Amino acid sequence: MFKSPLIAVVAALSLLAPATALAGSMDEQLVAQRHGLDMYKVEQFVDMQPEQEIDSMELRCNNGDYAVDGMWRVDQVNFNFQIDDPGPWGDWNRYNGVDVHESESVADDTWAFSFENLTEEQAQAHVWITCLGKTTQGAEGDAHRHKIVISDLVEHTDTVPGGAVTFLNVGGQQCAKGEVAVAPGFLVPDGQLKPFRSWPSANLRGWELGIYTQDDPDVTTSFRCLKVRTDKAGKGNGHRHDLKIKFRTRQIGVKRHFVDQLKVDCGQTEKGLVGAYDIRGNTGWSHEYENHKLWYIGQEPQIKARVFHIWNHSGDDWTPDFGLLCFDDRVSPRSR
Repeated sequence: MFKSPLIAVVAALSLLAPATALAGSMDEQLVAQRHGLDMYKVEQFVDMQPEQEIDSMELRCNNGDYAVDGMWRVDQVNFNFQIDDPGPWGDWNRYNGVDVHESESVADDTWAFSFENLTEEQAQAHVWITCLGKTTQGAEGDAHRHKIVISDLVEHTDTVPGGAVTFLNVGGQQCAKGEVAVAPGFLVPDGQLKPFRSWPSANLRGWELGIYTQDDPDVTTSFRCLKVRTDKAGKGNGHRHDLKIKFRTRQIGVKRHFVDQLKVDCGQTEKGLVGAYDIRGNTGWSHEYENHKLWYIGQEPQIKARVFHIWNHSGDDWTPDFGLLCFDDRVSPRSR
């Protein structure tokens, strides 16, 4: 848990500019050197027939750009009010009849999802990925582009005990100094899994996944490491730039017997690329799969914000934690 609502990860900056610049003020030169970033989302709807499984459905970023987060939202499970109990506990079928067995990066630019509709009704989900350009944009006075560096996929498999709360160190390790963890994902080929926590470490170099399971499945978790500093570009020895990244958090209450949409915003010049949540908040509950108080239904990127969908099926109000890794639209001025 973070002690501050805001943690910034920005590498130390150094300015390389002639001492006797003839054109423009120092501020104008700094702005001219700040390359922009390409950040966007890709989305698709998924229709599922009764008891249908959909394996490894893939979404891709454009032009080989980096897929840095993948997410889903369960939109609908057809519901017959004459047959099914419409009360808060009866809504189990409506909001939790779809299991997600896979949400993970499978290539730099590609994310895979696997779904299972456990009901005898039609269902629909909505899936997204957020994408980061593999190079910066050109800038005034710096027409070249800088390559943004991301690692190969880091994976680790754990056998998880059924019927209990389990916390997994995603990928089994942390990124190196000067990197941040992105693209946290999971694969559970057999068994049921419900995530309640997906949260970065305090230094943003690692990630933790909290889950409930019913069986004893093997769960493979994965992530990638994104370098905060770009590759060199330019004449002579070249120069680099730093990505400006902030992790913004918010605690938001969820009313009892209610499905809520909870929003975390980035700053004015930022876009939100990697979402985080812990629906247990500061208070735990029973470890049994069937007895926890909130269901995580999914999330959606609004690119400058992230909206989390949570169902509180308990008789009490609850205050979960939510977070968003926000990237400034432009990189820092020049740095070695």
